[in-house]
Amino acid sequence: MNPRARLLMIVALVIGVIQLVWYVVPVIQEGFGDGAVGFLIAFCLPFLVGAALLPRFRRTGAVLIGLFSLLLAIVSVNVIIGGPGDDWKWTDYLSVYIAGPLSIVAVVLSVMVLAGRRTAGAAVA
Repeated sequence: MNPRARLLMIVALVIGVIQLVWYVVPVIQEGFGDGAVGFLIAFCLPFLVGAALLPRFRRTGAVLIGLFSLLLAIVSVNVIIGGPGDDWKWTDYLSVYIAGPLSIVAVVLSVMVLAGRRTAGAAVA
């Protein structure tokens, strides 16, 4: 596997685990809320599924991770500009201040993986 794709997979797994913790801890403490499953689908699963797709379907995994990383980066920047709320938990800080910047790294890595040249059969001549 391409070293950039491997690094993208590691970053996506870290973001996915952080987002899973961000989702699971409040559910354990308070129970299911109104939009709990939507947050899981939008902010956790694409990173884990994209990381699973990278070894076999590198471009598909890179596109999936890149798009949802861009979404997470936009949300994180908006939250950082607005400042932390009074009711923030430690998982919110983890998600915004660690997964947010990592999502920007994931966007850059996704573009690098997509722009990379094909290695399988490219130099056959």
